[in-house]
Amino acid sequence: MAPETENIIFGRFVVDLYERKLFSDGVAVPISPKSYDLLLYFAENSGEILEKARLMDAVWPDSFVEEGNLSFTVGQLRKALGDNIQSPLYIETIPRRGYRFIAPVERQSSAGPQTEPTEHLEQAPAIAPAPAGRRTFAVAGGAMLVIVVIALFTSGWLASLSWRTEADQPAKLDFLDLTTNGSAYHAEISPDGKSIVYVSGTGKSYSLWLRQLETDNHVEIMPAAGLIFGGLRFSPEGDYLYYTSLPIGRDQQFNLYRMSIFGGVPKEIAREVQGRVSISNDGSRIAFIRCYYKADDFCSLWIANPDGEAQEQIALRPDPYRIGSMAFDPNGSRVVFAAGQSENASREFALYEVDLATRKERELPSEKFFNIRDIEFVPETDGLLITAGRNALDHSQIWYVDEPTGKTTPLTNESSTYSTISIDRSGATLVATRVVGDFKLNVMSPGSRDATVVGAARSAAFTRDGRIVFTSMESANGEIWSMSADGTELRQLTNHRAEDARAIVWPEGDRVLFMSNRTGEAHVWMMNMDGTGLEQITRQQGGFPLRVTPDGRSLFYHSGIGRTLRRVDMATGKEFDVIAERHNMLEVSHDGSLAAHPEKNAGAAAVNIRSTETGASLTSFHLPNTAGRLIDLKWHPDGKHIDMLIRYSATSRAEIWRKEVFGGEPKLFQEFVEDPRDLITIIVHTPDGSSLAFIRGRWKSDAVVAIGVELKQVRSR
Repeated sequence: MAPETENIIFGRFVVDLYERKLFSDGVAVPISPKSYDLLLYFAENSGEILEKARLMDAVWPDSFVEEGNLSFTVGQLRKALGDNIQSPLYIETIPRRGYRFIAPVERQSSAGPQTEPTEHLEQAPAIAPAPAGRRTFAVAGGAMLVIVVIALFTSGWLASLSWRTEADQPAKLDFLDLTTNGSAYHAEISPDGKSIVYVSGTGKSYSLWLRQLETDNHVEIMPAAGLIFGGLRFSPEGDYLYYTSLPIGRDQQFNLYRMSIFGGVPKEIAREVQGRVSISNDGSRIAFIRCYYKADDFCSLWIANPDGEAQEQIALRPDPYRIGSMAFDPNGSRVVFAAGQSENASREFALYEVDLATRKERELPSEKFFNIRDIEFVPETDGLLITAGRNALDHSQIWYVDEPTGKTTPLTNESSTYSTISIDRSGATLVATRVVGDFKLNVMSPGSRDATVVGAARSAAFTRDGRIVFTSMESANGEIWSMSADGTELRQLTNHRAEDARAIVWPEGDRVLFMSNRTGEAHVWMMNMDGTGLEQITRQQGGFPLRVTPDGRSLFYHSGIGRTLRRVDMATGKEFDVIAERHNMLEVSHDGSLAAHPEKNAGAAAVNIRSTETGASLTSFHLPNTAGRLIDLKWHPDGKHIDMLIRYSATSRAEIWRKEVFGGEPKLFQEFVEDPRDLITIIVHTPDGSSLAFIRGRWKSDAVVAIGVELKQVRSR
């Protein structure tokens, strides 16, 4: 007969003392060894106030650790339990003292394994001994979290931060924040894993910073000089930094430079490149991307010597296919790159490789995505990491791609977006840039220029009775919701794993049209105002709805793949070209007779007004200020005026100008003094034109790190 052991039970959780596992309603909950040790100690001492020093002695009995180790582990445990620090069910924080486990704890006997019996909880040592002789570095109180990371690395946390499972499959990554101000970009780890370099700044000023992980020293290696940075990369020896930059406000491509990490004058390596750069492990070659956006040369992949000499194109894509990122494989024999198109919200981005000996190109087996942002090979493995999203509004995740099989596994959850990734030479430290969108819908009161924030949104439209239909990221992918003008009475209208976005309202106000890629590419769909009666409208090119004529007979939409203006006859379903040229911004008047789009006129930015019946240009006018950039264009409901949202990068200012379409001079309607980090992105009119709304916000970007992760996978299966 199998001997009995004890399990610990609290709430819906069971702690299996033999297996050293945590279960929730019978399902195993991933938990690190130290989190398990802490949980066990909490359960043994349920109801007691446990001083921090006592907890650290119990969980790290043979190591000197910082208080931050305990805070981090408590945070991880709370996350595993789904606990809330403000309204805890399990772990209560006792200010200035420690913690208390407040859930009732029961002990239950269960059949044990067919082996020698284990000791009961009372006899079993609560904590597995940590390896002796490992110490963390003590740092003055209030040190940045990176010191905690180093402490984790040097005090035996390698196992607890591992991202291998028992089945030798990658598990979820756990990151710690390196920055928290929302203004850190393009974080890159040095080859030896001791330093990171990143871009810091706002919309007006950016600089380069070097941060040493062991000492937490920060050094500004390039002060702000009116530049925007597109990407960073250490040389294999870590003594040089490659970066791409361009002057703020300039409408031009990036240039690639190299500078000593210890300072000095940067050297120009290549001109007219995109942001990212890759370097072979032996330092003999660099790779970069150029995009001229021509019909037969939209984007191309290049290699060169490290000084920029001997440049050679090795891959090319026509319009609208672009190349997003690239990386040399560990032995430098090939370059893997991401290519595809995202114009119609389809999943066409895939991984390709170019053999540098034969120059032959082939597609790698793997999942396809809406976009692939970055690529990194994992040292000593048969795999690589990518940051990618399945849909346009999805959170871009970090994925592990097993090259031999093409199996693609997500390593992060869907609540955050990851842009760039970087791995040190050992494969034990990973740095990433995590991005969070923070965009709010602001509604002006009728007759007033004051605005009130009513909720988070990415696009919006008003109904005739004053409700707002908007795109929400509440569930990590775009969905259509509605609410009252004051932000109350929220109703979810769509619920699908696809992207649903860019809603407009039927003239009678009883239906909603929106873009969805639930068929695999962007098409216009229609539904009732309560979310019922879902119907696909476009079936040819597909795209994004712009306007339904007042009689309901015609729908104008912006083609996804061609960026042309098209029309659907709502009675027959037939689709027609209206304006056949490509335009990234198009707007149609409320009566459907006119279309507006930006253009260059005599070398200056202008707006062209055209007939939707003939396509002929009827008039055009220049922007009121040539220093500004046109961000959004909207017809006023009176049909006689058009509003232009213009942003001035140099002054962090945005303005709405209103102009009579056929005559008169533009007039300043609204001026916004923006936070340099915030952007006004979209303007929306109420149906009667008495009020206006706009979306304002920014992408918050921070550097995060996982240290001591086990990146090595089985090389052959």
